Amino acid sequence: MTFISTTDLLIIAQWLGVTTVVLGALTTLAFIAGWDWRFRLVGVTSFMGVLTGSFFGLGVSLYPRITVEGAERFNVVYDNGGSQIVIALPAQAISPETLTATLKQAAYDSYSPGRFGSSADEK
Repeated sequence: MTFISTTDLLIIAQWLGVTTVVLGALTTLAFIAGWDWRFRLVGVTSFMGVLTGSFFGLGVSLYPRITVEGAERFNVVYDNGGSQIVIALPAQAISPETLTATLKQAAYDSYSPGRFGSSADEK
């Protein structure tokens, strides 16, 4: 199963934006000319604006999941939502390279843009 990348979402948003502008111009022309279906064009143009904003928002906010090669599966034991997280690894012995890869994977998995904005360290 393939997913749409953030770049594809932004390209789709760009084309939807162009279509919205063209429909906006057509709607303006319909009002000037007094066409009977001008109010339908208002609805279509508004909906295209909503679609454009939605695709742009998805393109900006989605982050691809990063996978680190050699990382072991782990369980999160404690997470304060700030700068502290504790993970548990399987009981078997692992190499230092695997441990490093697992710690990097845990760091990538726990990252979010607003995570370090809390005052958890100031307590």
